[in-house]
Amino acid sequence: MNEKSSLPKISIVTVSFNHAEFIKKNIESVLEQNYPNFEHIIVDGGSNDGTVEILRSYPHLIWTSEKDRGQSDALNKGFSRATGDIIGWLNSDDWYAPNIFFDVAEALKDYPIVLGMGQETDKEGNPKQLVENIERNFFDVLKYWVPYAWLAQPPVFFRKSLLEAVKRPDATYIDENLFFTMDYDLWVRMAAQLPFNRRIDKILAYYRIYDENKTGKYPLATQRECGRVFRRYSYTLSSTEHTFSIIIPIRSIGPDISETLKSVAAQNLRDVEILFVDYSGNSEDKKRLHDVALELSNVFDHNSIRFISSPIPELYHALNAGFEAACAPFLVTLQQGDVLGSDFLLKARELFLPDCQGLALPLSWDANLKSLMHDTNQTGLEIKIGSIFRMPYIFPNLIARKVCLMEVGAFHHEDLPPYALRELIAKIAHKSWAISINNSLSLEPAASDYRDEKDLLRVFEPYINAKIMWDLNQDLQNDPFAKLRLKSGITFAIPEGLQSIAEKILSTAPKDWERMEYLNDRRSLISLSKQYPEFAPSWYFLARVLEGEGNKDEARIAQENFDKIMAHATRWY
Repeated sequence: MNEKSSLPKISIVTVSFNHAEFIKKNIESVLEQNYPNFEHIIVDGGSNDGTVEILRSYPHLIWTSEKDRGQSDALNKGFSRATGDIIGWLNSDDWYAPNIFFDVAEALKDYPIVLGMGQETDKEGNPKQLVENIERNFFDVLKYWVPYAWLAQPPVFFRKSLLEAVKRPDATYIDENLFFTMDYDLWVRMAAQLPFNRRIDKILAYYRIYDENKTGKYPLATQRECGRVFRRYSYTLSSTEHTFSIIIPIRSIGPDISETLKSVAAQNLRDVEILFVDYSGNSEDKKRLHDVALELSNVFDHNSIRFISSPIPELYHALNAGFEAACAPFLVTLQQGDVLGSDFLLKARELFLPDCQGLALPLSWDANLKSLMHDTNQTGLEIKIGSIFRMPYIFPNLIARKVCLMEVGAFHHEDLPPYALRELIAKIAHKSWAISINNSLSLEPAASDYRDEKDLLRVFEPYINAKIMWDLNQDLQNDPFAKLRLKSGITFAIPEGLQSIAEKILSTAPKDWERMEYLNDRRSLISLSKQYPEFAPSWYFLARVLEGEGNKDEARIAQENFDKIMAHATRWY
């Protein structure tokens, strides 16, 4: 078997129009790979600057020169003509680094796409910035506002099979209605198939950025077109039928639901579905709630009303079920008795016009909490990161972009509500979604003291904060793109001193400390307090059990142990 037949064929597709000053370097960089099994396809748009004469001088080229409908049309022609197993897309003013094709072929043996470093240059080819093209997943690619989320295109190679798998509904590869962001659109479609986690750690290509080329000349228009692509795919993920889904978890329907629904019906923006999520856990209650929801749909006839059941009869499980079932790109969570101002949804929609807006907390009802959480120091983040670890427990009245919740996985640790809420907010900020605090969204919350949730927060707070900090730090260590976000200044890191304290606190707790099965079991609590004597919650719940049994002296000792541990554990935040 000769060397050519044993190596995968690489097709390089170049589109060109009046780039005679650059095209020769482009062609020579492909020839100088010394790779025996390749083809170079050039689709020229009818150049009249000498480009055609240069193309004629290279007999190995597969080329045409004719008028086309623009770069996207030319790319579709080039990709359809490619016969190789591997495809590279090299613009006419760009060029490859020497001897990279063998590395590319090796990297793509068992994965369909590979990234490499790209060296940005000026028009003359002088180096500017080095773009590392770090590994990333679908959500990293989608969030175009994050620096370097948009791949440097020339040092990317992919298998033809992947290109075929992401064809558009009209059977084309590239959207011809996009002028600037046809590559971003292609990367999003590919990233939806699999993460981009194969990378060659060296420069594969050089690409020019200068005033005369499209990206350099029209940065704002490019950003606006990115927004079109972002909304196209994020709305598709949301199964969009309405602008907003209002999610109302219900265990039973009380008289105050009427005020909540009236406030929804009075909204200036009416493209809304109301999604009741039953978490009663009782088939008779479920049927009764379903019947009431159907009756309400006759009363509030301009809103779509749906009814689903949570697989687990707990509030945060019900909220997650609502997030998953919602058929809108924007979600609002309410409880019975909440009353919205008439312009709530209209203002919320305006608030989410920037694509980077992931979450909003309507805190106008609590000036102190709003002041605690609002960052006035112009750090680029509207939320004070430290406030997440000090916020009191509140019902999770959220306005969220559904794709944002999809990225962070919505609520985890549903059985420990204070943990679930703090972790969600921290993860959203960590993933570089904007969080609105200083807004004028008018919501009057239902009256409730949340005694049980506040009690859980008081008991578990050091461990909740420590685990959130530890998890965020692990993400920064293990996710290359998280490191890039941090380097770009649009996420945050936990200070090293706090990391050490968090690790120390977690070392005093059992690995599954957030599981709640042991709270009322005397034997388990005694065993836990002996095995982990510095784990405060075991002493607290043991004191409650002993108090209930009438063992006041033992209960007092357990409570003193809890108070002593907590006095030390709460100093650090």
